[in-house]
Amino acid sequence: MPETNPYRIEIDGEWTLNDLYGFPYAYTQAYSFLYSLMVDEVIDDEKLIITFAAHPWRGGFSAVNFFHYLYELIPATERPNVISIQYSSPGWIELSLVLAVGLALKRVINNICDAALKVNETYNEIYKGFATPTTAQSGVQVSRASTRPRTSCFR
Repeated sequence: MPETNPYRIEIDGEWTLNDLYGFPYAYTQAYSFLYSLMVDEVIDDEKLIITFAAHPWRGGFSAVNFFHYLYELIPATERPNVISIQYSSPGWIELSLVLAVGLALKRVINNICDAALKVNETYNEIYKGFATPTTAQSGVQVSRASTRPRTSCFR
């Protein structure tokens, strides 16, 4: 069985009650998915295969049930459990979990955030190209969408 260790996730900024609900929910789903891919000696292989085969990606309850069943395959001692929460700037949520899974999830999240920032930078460069005086003189109307990233990422 994999060993569980404390793992601290730093939090910053203003959090609402919806944030405090949504983050653990999303984190648990992602952790359950990565756990199912990474830790094979403690999972019931037959139930895992059935879980993947029985839940096609059509959204709705199919996805909800998929993550629920993955979570249920994790032994209770290896599920993320809250050790402590400190809400300040900076604050943290400290969990007990399988460290290899927690670190892999951090890498995945950071890669997604890096990609989103690159997309945002590319959008800004394209917009700058459309906003040149030559473009404005030709009568082309360019509307500016918000270029701020819509998600926050943690490191």
